[in-house]
Amino acid sequence: MDKINLVWAKLGDVIPNPLNPRQDYSTRTEDMQRIIKEKGWESGITCYLKETKYVILSGHRRWYAARKLGVQKIPVILVREPESEEEELERLGSVQGGKVDWSMYEWAKYTYEMWIMWDKCSFHELAKKMGVDNKQIAVRVKVFQYYQHSEIEDKLANGVYTLFALYYLSVLQ
Repeated sequence: MDKINLVWAKLGDVIPNPLNPRQDYSTRTEDMQRIIKEKGWESGITCYLKETKYVILSGHRRWYAARKLGVQKIPVILVREPESEEEELERLGSVQGGKVDWSMYEWAKYTYEMWIMWDKCSFHELAKKMGVDNKQIAVRVKVFQYYQHSEIEDKLANGVYTLFALYYLSVLQ
């Protein structure tokens, strides 16, 4: 059994993962800040070391809350670096306990990127790998293929459209 390698890292040495589908780390940040202030760190942020920086695999929102609190050092659970971008995406998706509250855009982006990583496999195969319904996979991937990603993010974030509405609009054209 491997031992957990826990280090206390300077906050400035910990960076968000650029492959993380979640781009808004402020979700429920007040709750995260309150927990850190009242209870301290009940779990570390999962990272791997890349050169001199710790790249986050899980814990982006806790990292963000710590930044907002002005915390100087945070606990980092150090894991091995992913061997490929595909593995990194898979690990981001599997270790993200907070992915349950990912936005529709974040789920669509993650699904699309996994589809690309798995050589544009069939939607059925991707659905099986991700444990998601075929229809959801098809909608997510097709919307990401059809629209500019900034347009999707904006329309979904502002509640202008749902993912399914964007899908049906793309099919009609």
